[in-house]
Amino acid sequence: EHQTAPVRAPLLASDDGAPLLVYVGKRRFHPSVTVAVKAIPKKHISIIQGQQLNGSAPEVIKREAKILLSVKHPNCIHFEQMYDSNTMAYIVTEYIEGGELYTRIAKWKIFGEIEP
Repeated sequence: EHQTAPVRAPLLASDDGAPLLVYVGKRRFHPSVTVAVKAIPKKHISIIQGQQLNGSAPEVIKREAKILLSVKHPNCIHFEQMYDSNTMAYIVTEYIEGGELYTRIAKWKIFGEIEP
């Protein structure tokens, strides 16, 4: 079980204008563990995918969760869980400081072995 309060600082919004937020949270029963909670409005996803929602997370969100669950590597984030409400889908992963890898790649273009 995860709890996003009192640490609830949005980390990013999507580049394509989608109302996507990632929050920093703490595990409820292990408050020393910090997690990232990606909050995805189902309304926006249904517009993009052109599909009707039946109260559960759309397949695109489930697919992302399955991919994260299947990746087991020390340099990749660890998937914690996925849950949803009537209006939102949430993907919970371990929290890693430093932002998104894509943002760093876009900024630096080329990385050496000792780059930040």
